[in-house]
Amino acid sequence: MKLRTYLKKDLELICRLFKKHIVILSLILISYLATYGLNLFLANLLKPRLYGDISIVFQILLFSLPFALLGTELSMMHYLPKYLEEKDYGLASGFLRWNLKTFFITALCIFGLGLIALVITSIVGNYMGASSEDFHIVLFSFWLIPLFALIILQSTLLQTLKRYFLAASFRGFAVSFMIFLTIMLFLSTFENTWVGGYRRPFSILMCVGIAYLIIIGFQFYLIYQKLPREIYHAKPHYQKKRWLHHSTEMLGSFVGYTALAAIQIVLLEIMSHDEVIVGHFASIIVIGSSIMVFALAVDLFMNPHISSLVEKNKTHLQSMLDIVNIFKLIPAALIGLIVVIFGETLLEHFGKSFVGAYPALIILLFGYLVGLALSSTMPLLVYSGHHMLNFKISIIQIVAIVALSLIFIPLFGIEGAALALSLTILIAGTLRLYFVRKFLGINCLFVI
Repeated sequence: MKLRTYLKKDLELICRLFKKHIVILSLILISYLATYGLNLFLANLLKPRLYGDISIVFQILLFSLPFALLGTELSMMHYLPKYLEEKDYGLASGFLRWNLKTFFITALCIFGLGLIALVITSIVGNYMGASSEDFHIVLFSFWLIPLFALIILQSTLLQTLKRYFLAASFRGFAVSFMIFLTIMLFLSTFENTWVGGYRRPFSILMCVGIAYLIIIGFQFYLIYQKLPREIYHAKPHYQKKRWLHHSTEMLGSFVGYTALAAIQIVLLEIMSHDEVIVGHFASIIVIGSSIMVFALAVDLFMNPHISSLVEKNKTHLQSMLDIVNIFKLIPAALIGLIVVIFGETLLEHFGKSFVGAYPALIILLFGYLVGLALSSTMPLLVYSGHHMLNFKISIIQIVAIVALSLIFIPLFGIEGAALALSLTILIAGTLRLYFVRKFLGINCLFVI
């Protein structure tokens, strides 16, 4: 069939999906606004340098998430719905037990490695006459990684149980709101004590941990209520090798925009002589990522339809991608235009010193827009079985961002960091675009 035959039908399909998932779309947008608001609150509560330190902690949490879960949340979405639909409660029980056991092993490893790093740093610091306040706050935040990973794992389980509203809420705005509420209550109570005084960044870490524990408690209760009773009584059956293979092969897809931003902000912290610009860079990541929010929401419910067409009907797949790209790029371009016009005002809300980051914001915005235009290439490679190729490109991304940062950050500072990140996104996107065109014959950019 011709491409034109599918376009009208696919447009109607996507419009129906939008109406069906309007609540989820709204929650994703609210979650971004909640994250934006939390960053705005922290930037005004703390000095730019301290805000930069806290931002690094949040970025590291996002970066370490795939390693903490080992892709088990992805295999959960793949296997568990099928087991529940077929009422194979033995396999469902075995899978959940294996999933939790795998998580606890990785969590224990992370906790142990973090503790060892903290002890070694403390011994070296004491030998050199340094106090705990001289150490970077990241050293004291490793215990947050398993807590954050458990929140994501739980929300994924809620999603597989078709509790989409709860999953989107706990994964999104509920976390930001709970952190904000905990900080407000905690700091107002202990403002004049050692907890709320000169160790404020450490008290914020405690608040984040408390907020995570509250969210985990809520989700455990809801999961207990929503899981079929048969799972608790079924004899567990295991397919460990199959589950582990599927989980780990998806790790090659982890180097997305979030991971690259995390790597970049850490490199900026290491290489920059001005610690204030780390906070400035964190603010432009928050503002610049606004153009990605709607696109990520579209991918949430469109990727399953796209994956089903990869090996079946290339013409239909091309039609679907063309329409999806329009739905993603037009809102992104409009939001990007707003950011360009009002970018300095948005930065000033974080603090007067943040306004100087406007040129870096424009550079980063361009990189994100290019990345958005090429965003369909990664799932297409994964869905078509080219996991190792995608993994190799992910390695190239890491090498590229480190190499470009070594060149540009010393020369241009925060603008150099934004340029290195944007060029890395462009390089990886172009490589994926080439291979998608070569192996699948798909034009991800309408004509390219």
